Amino acid sequence: MNEHCFVILAHKESEYLEPCLISIINQTLKTKALITTSTPCDFSKNIAKKYGVEYIVNDTGQTGVVNDFNFAYNIADSKLVTLAHQDDLYEPDYAICIIESSKLDSNALLYFTDCYDLINNKKIGSSIKSLIKKLLLFPFLFRNSISSRSLKKMILVFGNPICCPSVTINKSILSRFEFSNTFELIYDWKAWIDLTNESGSFIYLNKKLIQYRFHEVSVTSSQLNKLYAEELKLFQIIWGNKLGKLICKIYSVAHNDRKD
Repeated sequence: MNEHCFVILAHKESEYLEPCLISIINQTLKTKALITTSTPCDFSKNIAKKYGVEYIVNDTGQTGVVNDFNFAYNIADSKLVTLAHQDDLYEPDYAICIIESSKLDSNALLYFTDCYDLINNKKIGSSIKSLIKKLLLFPFLFRNSISSRSLKKMILVFGNPICCPSVTINKSILSRFEFSNTFELIYDWKAWIDLTNESGSFIYLNKKLIQYRFHEVSVTSSQLNKLYAEELKLFQIIWGNKLGKLICKIYSVAHNDRKD
């Protein structure tokens, strides 16, 4: 079994797929990389061939982004799995930092990092959104590892400060992990909340090791409405109907540049 694997989820023909793959191939510590897709085409297949990367088609017949993520996770034959969004870029030291952290704590459930916002191909180091996420991650202020179930849950009950493509999951412990189809847009947030009930730590690397791309034209009003509805539902699961609705309103105002 490999130590670590990047699984890139490719969708149709994206101009960002090749830069994402290049950022993974150019890691200072080389690890396995592969591309998976449920929308196979010559474009993505040729990119995989160009760089000698395995290309695996999700032909299970199960549609939707959540099923794509679960498929990608399941095909990874490695102890550590990073599910890479095709839009994003990884800093050269991402893999080595993750693997070094795993050697210090091999029983962690997941490892995640800070990130840059990538807007119009420019790295943005700080923003209101990044400040909010820092505040939500305050339990990591004096340590980078949290194993307490209550503390793990604390970082997630007021919002989701974990950048999904920065996450590496410890598959050697979580072999049966899966994202829930309960949510279509905030499936990652729900998954991290579910993992707080598992025995094991969350490890946060307070380094900007990924460039998380924002699309100015990708968010429609219908998506925003659906996103709000899903966040409201999850907040109400956590806090109850009235308090959950109040927290969701505050979160939405603070998070109103929603291009992710």
